[in-house]
Amino acid sequence: MARIFAGLTRPKACTPIDLEFHTACALFSLNAANVVKPNYPVGDDNRPTFTAPGGVADIECFYEGFNVACEVTLMRDSKQWVHEGYPVLRHVQEFSHNHDGITTYGLFLAPALHPDTIDVFWGGVAGIYRGEATYVFPLSFQTFTKILEACGRFREEGGRVRLEEVNGLFGTLAAATRGCPNSQEWQARLGAAVDEWCEDLVLEGARL
Repeated sequence: MARIFAGLTRPKACTPIDLEFHTACALFSLNAANVVKPNYPVGDDNRPTFTAPGGVADIECFYEGFNVACEVTLMRDSKQWVHEGYPVLRHVQEFSHNHDGITTYGLFLAPALHPDTIDVFWGGVAGIYRGEATYVFPLSFQTFTKILEACGRFREEGGRVRLEEVNGLFGTLAAATRGCPNSQEWQARLGAAVDEWCEDLVLEGARL
């Protein structure tokens, strides 16, 4: 999966349908969720026939004690924040409301992150959208690939990615968000948080 995502940074490397499928497979591969539920329709071969419909997250992940709503896009220019900014915040909020009482995170993946998109999600964290804090972590394909590579190296050493590791990842991203003064610093902290989590996981694998 890491090799697939590494190749998706190239323009026109895949279709939106393929992107949702590859992302769902990557989230399945972490093997720590109770349920990974892609919202795209599928054919008889269980492959997607179209992208997820409007009004819901592309992929919903249910873990023990928390949930994740994942959204993906191939957009990388200023259209990204127009089409993905507030709609993603709305999807994550509504997903959270449908599972009230459970911590909910949003995960947004794109080949590159437009500064305006980061600003929108930063506003969500600050509670600007509909008056409640909504955590959507924007990560580039390159950064998500680092996570998949670290998990792969951990497995090569005989480890199994558990709920503890995935919960630790999102907890680390949330901790990097708290007390952050602006969106630019936030993006830098998220990248550093992913690097730290990956390094810790690889070191844990080396000790097995």
